[in-house]
Amino acid sequence: GETANARVAITVVAGSLPAVSVVPPVTAKQSASTALRLVGSASLDAAATTTSPEDAVLELAWSCDPAVVDLSDPLVSSTGASAANLVLRPGVLPSSCALGACTYTFTLTATHQAQRCASCLD
Repeated sequence: GETANARVAITVVAGSLPAVSVVPPVTAKQSASTALRLVGSASLDAAATTTSPEDAVLELAWSCDPAVVDLSDPLVSSTGASAANLVLRPGVLPSSCALGACTYTFTLTATHQAQRCASCLD
């Protein structure tokens, strides 16, 4: 008979994982002469933050692919690369590529560095 299958890869890690989201811009095309504003957010579930407020701290980092600009440079971004939102200044992204318009992928990464034990001694 005929056979069909589907696969999914899952990585299992200890502790809680942050939930990260980025609101897509109203349109996928952006004028090089206007600021690009990306609204991101990251959070942990309530179970991950019950021991202390420090457990809820997330380190945020924006990246751009291809990496044509330094997102932490204040001449490039008014928000920097480690805030939930990213605002790029007008004219900082190249707009002429080999095939015409350029395409960029922006990623917001959240890292949770909480201690892995309920009661730790230094």
